[in-house]
Amino acid sequence: MLKFLIPCYYLFYSRLKSKIEKISWFIIYVIPIYILGLFYISSDYFIFTTIFILSILIFNSIYEIGYIENDTKTILNEENPTLRLKVKDYDIFKEKYFIIIFLKIFISSSLLFLAYILSDIFLFKIYITQFLIILFLIRILFYMHNKIRNRANIITFFTLSTTKYSAPLFLILPLNNLLSVWIISFFLFPLLRTIEHSTKKKYAFIEWIGFVGNHDIFRVKYYSIMLITVCIINYLYTDTTLLVVLLLFIYFFIFRVSSYFLVKNKLYQRYNTLS
Repeated sequence: MLKFLIPCYYLFYSRLKSKIEKISWFIIYVIPIYILGLFYISSDYFIFTTIFILSILIFNSIYEIGYIENDTKTILNEENPTLRLKVKDYDIFKEKYFIIIFLKIFISSSLLFLAYILSDIFLFKIYITQFLIILFLIRILFYMHNKIRNRANIITFFTLSTTKYSAPLFLILPLNNLLSVWIISFFLFPLLRTIEHSTKKKYAFIEWIGFVGNHDIFRVKYYSIMLITVCIINYLYTDTTLLVVLLLFIYFFIFRVSSYFLVKNKLYQRYNTLS
């Protein structure tokens, strides 16, 4: 049971099983969010990095409750559920589900308290109230996502994805910076992921599935269009923020082109759609 209490362990165990998928998670999730947050911080990079790591661990520990709920409770109401765990794991969750959930919340609370102590020692301002609100919101959204089993899941997936991508910065940045962070992060990844999610066979959007086609090729097209768009905007309106956005889209474009060639040349076989 203890292994499931470690923040991010359940994500790696149930969804990101290969080394490449784990590395990909860091490339498309952790690093871009870190860079976005770093852009708004003028000093104290060490304490920022420390608090950021704690924020990632806290948020994902709470987010994993939704995964656990999906894998152990929601599947009971599905005709052809995706079984991501071993038989012995289901036995553990059947017996100790509420204990695990309680302890994950307790560990997240302890890490948040640690973040508060460190911020007080190093005089680094954090925003606990808005962070707690976003943690509470993500639980509601994930609960709804797990309860709904139809095309409305595209909407719940969209809300989860957009919230997930900017949520760790809610502990670090003031509210007036978070809107621009949310907009930038939305186009960096959640919009693309929602489009891909909507092509799942269970939603039966046949024409849309045909339009999107191969996900690896579509990703290259998506970032090509976004990169061109940002270049044009950056040319018309010179701004430091736009320069950071441009660099991030270049970063994603290079990653997606590289991924496409790895898959095309069978150097990497994709097993899930998180990366």
